[in-house]
Amino acid sequence: MTRHLTAALPPRVLLLETQPFLREIYGQEVRNWAELRDQAALELVALDDAAAWLAEVARRSATIGIMDVDDLPATGLDLYQRVRANPISADLPLIVLGARAGVELVSELCDERLCCLCKPLQFGVLMNTVRVLARDPRAASPVPSC
Repeated sequence: MTRHLTAALPPRVLLLETQPFLREIYGQEVRNWAELRDQAALELVALDDAAAWLAEVARRSATIGIMDVDDLPATGLDLYQRVRANPISADLPLIVLGARAGVELVSELCDERLCCLCKPLQFGVLMNTVRVLARDPRAASPVPSC
């Protein structure tokens, strides 16, 4: 099932980031994306715990999931597999952020709903990646990778 943005439901973005400063920075990039779409409502669920994030992913469908795999007890590949194994989140577009070593295995997967970005990110890269994976018609392409 492909998720398309609609005017009826506000976008729901699930962010996993352990560092409070980066959680705020990435959250602002997501809010900027919503503002550019003239989307007043946005449900941004920003969490710092992988288990809580996975529970939220499984609870209700979302527009996109963003996970920074640095400093997590689970690997990016493990989190990716757990998201895909759940029927509610099997088609969830995912952005995996992290150091090259942390995203390397995930980036080798062939999945059109997945994008891996190596840190540090340049300003606007996360916002544009959200636009592309959320199928926003104003998205610039292609999305840079590691």
